[in-house]
Amino acid sequence: FITSDQAENIVRDVEGTAATKRICTELLTGEYECVLCLVPIRAKVATWSCKGCFHVFHLSCVKHWAKQPESGSGKTFRCPHCQAPNNTATGYYCFCTKQSDPKYDPNIIPHSCGD
Repeated sequence: FITSDQAENIVRDVEGTAATKRICTELLTGEYECVLCLVPIRAKVATWSCKGCFHVFHLSCVKHWAKQPESGSGKTFRCPHCQAPNNTATGYYCFCTKQSDPKYDPNIIPHSCGD
């Protein structure tokens, strides 16, 4: 992981809200936790992020959540954080969804393709 100062230098050019920048900083410093299992999200572990609230979860945790009756019905499930409906979490994609299985690069935000 990197220091908060190093993270701020990387996140400075990220477009988005203050919440988006906070999430990016916490992912870089290893302080961001999956709210389903309460374990920090590591840079090399597959994740899923909600397009409504941008919260990030371990992919395995959200897949398990999506199978629970409390998560919704049919082919969609509710985000565990904001309750927005989402399609089934089937794979690991970067935040913009352009790249599947994004490779770890210490110079960019974890789970990102750099775009």
